[in-house]
Amino acid sequence: MSQELSVRDFRFMYESSQTDRLIRRYYRLAFKALKINAFKSKEAFLFTMRFFYQHPMNLEAYVDVMDDTLMDLETEELSQDDVSNIQTIIKGLGWIYSQDQVLYKKIRSTFLELVTETFVKNKQSFSKSVIHHEPEVMIRRKPFFDRSSNWNQSRIDVVALNYRKKQLILAECKANLNGFFGILDLGMRFPERLNAQRKNAFRRGRNKVAYLGKFEERCQELKIASEVSSVMTTFLDSRVSFRFPNLLDNGKIKLLFAEDIANELFERVG
Repeated sequence: MSQELSVRDFRFMYESSQTDRLIRRYYRLAFKALKINAFKSKEAFLFTMRFFYQHPMNLEAYVDVMDDTLMDLETEELSQDDVSNIQTIIKGLGWIYSQDQVLYKKIRSTFLELVTETFVKNKQSFSKSVIHHEPEVMIRRKPFFDRSSNWNQSRIDVVALNYRKKQLILAECKANLNGFFGILDLGMRFPERLNAQRKNAFRRGRNKVAYLGKFEERCQELKIASEVSSVMTTFLDSRVSFRFPNLLDNGKIKLLFAEDIANELFERVG
């Protein structure tokens, strides 16, 4: 690439799968209602994030799940408005929880993506039109990374570019951050313990982390003036609960836990 490059040379191709688009379209009203109520207050937001973290699958009867959830809520000091709002959220979650297992998991992961997009739009002042879902990132007509790199084919969940400010955000959404990094930790220390399925998960995860960590460096190599932020969002409540901080000690990827997102979003609202 002989000519000077800029952020305007980025191209975002072949975005999210048809299944993902259908999920968003078909369940848009359910997502809209859940977002409206979850974003009414910090407490409602954290309740919703905690519910999805604690229930990655919908195997238990919802009435039993709610009995335990309501008992936990009794120990918290909530305003009447928060109690009323959370009760509305519980009704909406009941409908989502009643879907089949595959669909429930897909709705759950999509909600984290929507939370991440809201954070990017509201906190980082990005417009909806510049947010892309799992795109193949190109520079002009060529892949951003060399084809020889192992992570070239990785797709990041949410990619946003502010052309005027030359700011680029890459956000990977991982519902269970401990599970994700647990596979990476196991694969690096005891690769012989990985079965075929876990080997694939390890390879994909390692490439995702490399993609996020090396994106800014690649911009510098191509002499693209830009401010790059690579983040990972999660339902996990806080850094205290994260078991693998040693795997991200270079500072190139920022972890955004549920409490981090809530603090930043509702600080802005307040």
